[in-house]
Amino acid sequence: MLVKRALFFIILIVLSLSGCATVQRRTIVEKKNEIFLKDFCQHYGLSWEWDHVSQTIRFSDKNNEISLLLGSRVMFVGDKKIFLSAPVVLRESLVVLPRDFLQFIVIHVRVKIKDDTDYKILKVKKIIIDAGHGGHDPGAIGGDKTYEKDIVLAIARGLKNFLEKEGFEVQLTRGDDRFLSLKERSEISANIDADLFISIHANASLNKRVQGIEVFSLKDLSEEQKGEEQLLSHERTFLKRVTGKSPDQPLREIVSDMLYTYKQAESEALARNIVKESIQYTRAVNRGVKYAQFYVLRNTLIPAILIEVGFLSHKQEERSLKKASYQQKIIEGIGKGIVSYANN
Repeated sequence: MLVKRALFFIILIVLSLSGCATVQRRTIVEKKNEIFLKDFCQHYGLSWEWDHVSQTIRFSDKNNEISLLLGSRVMFVGDKKIFLSAPVVLRESLVVLPRDFLQFIVIHVRVKIKDDTDYKILKVKKIIIDAGHGGHDPGAIGGDKTYEKDIVLAIARGLKNFLEKEGFEVQLTRGDDRFLSLKERSEISANIDADLFISIHANASLNKRVQGIEVFSLKDLSEEQKGEEQLLSHERTFLKRVTGKSPDQPLREIVSDMLYTYKQAESEALARNIVKESIQYTRAVNRGVKYAQFYVLRNTLIPAILIEVGFLSHKQEERSLKKASYQQKIIEGIGKGIVSYANN
């Protein structure tokens, strides 16, 4: 399943969000050799930290750091690796632990409760919206001289507003008519700790009858493409932030493979949600999910998709894409697709 594949993600990381609440203590709930993390925290008066990007949970005190990987049996106690009897999983956005977790962790962790009552884990918090082309690069040009760069910027701005109302943090790669290189766009995704990268484009074809919406997800990459310098640089920066030092080659290769597997699975899931909702809102021709090796898809560490919102080479679709009312339908379709994915 995609969610389980997504959860089997990465290793130790400096985490950002807090766990256990200051609430009345109660007995740990156990069911078939399982316990809920929130019950464990309440019972033992512990705090935990969660990072939505790395899918990692950490407990800590002055002497130890205990880290768990969602979807994995591995638990790290300092430098020691321990294998639990079953993976740590999510069930209805709550963390479920195997029963033997208790015997390993209780003797190691003694920390104060943090004041945070939200036990649920958010799959998506921060999103990058990338409006294609810009500046001296107009992108595709329609028969009525409609520029792709203008259409996608309007949609990107509207999508930002839509998603912010839904509670997400959103950053545009460009908020005005400026040119950004593909490398610069990819670099933004590596620097702001985002969860999703959404690139918006408009299409064109020599066949003037072709129309519709399609969404591109990451196609399998060659070893040469996996070794592109910008991608390797992003991985090195990420791992150094995680471990506090430059990683050795075996660790880098393992993490690189896990990131790649995670990104492919989640990108496809996101693409399918957006196609479904976008077609429902716009009633456009459904060109489905496709696969490509576009630069911005392969050189980001996070799930990334590229949306082609229609064909400027198609007369009727060009006219539609110029209308604010139709742009709003596209915005709502993409937005609802992202919300549906995030809530899965």
